[in-house]
Amino acid sequence: MRLGGGLGRAGDVVSGLAGRTSAGRLPARGDAGVELYSRAANIGVLQDSVNTNKTVVADLSEKVANARDEKERDRFQARLAEIHEVEKVQQQAQGAVIERLKDPQFVAGFGSNGGEEFLSYMTLAESLVVTGGEEWSKWDAAMTANLNRVQNGDGSWSGDHCITGRTFCTSAALLVLMADRTPIPAQAKDDVADEKPSAE
Repeated sequence: MRLGGGLGRAGDVVSGLAGRTSAGRLPARGDAGVELYSRAANIGVLQDSVNTNKTVVADLSEKVANARDEKERDRFQARLAEIHEVEKVQQQAQGAVIERLKDPQFVAGFGSNGGEEFLSYMTLAESLVVTGGEEWSKWDAAMTANLNRVQNGDGSWSGDHCITGRTFCTSAALLVLMADRTPIPAQAKDDVADEKPSAE
């Protein structure tokens, strides 16, 4: 997973963040002109990359320490630098999204709940739960209230536009509600907590 080559979508996101429009928005790519969709997709890709990269950092650090020669050491250090850059971009993207969450029109997405909104809420939740804190608590409470409000009488969810299917919408809504219990974000959250200095 390299920034320029093998990093895939995360590399595209990193490049795309440099090419923001004058309004500060990310370039639209299949988002129907809805900022919520593009921001959620981008932050989801970045968070997945950060979560995955955390699994190889210790191994890469060991390879740096035990490299056969300077060229090999430089290669492993370059990979660690790429991982650090993705983390930095993810933090910047998350900070920008947290600012946008203050705008009810941004959170409303297309204007009514469709499968795209549920999916966007899920990817945002999976990113916010990792860092936790006040922003996660506010987001979780707001999403729980919203999803309770729009839930169907039989306990399912359905979309009002585009992706309307009950199976998809119910699955996505449940994943939003259980973001703090999904395995990968929960492990990433533990990793973040381990990295923070203890308050003694």
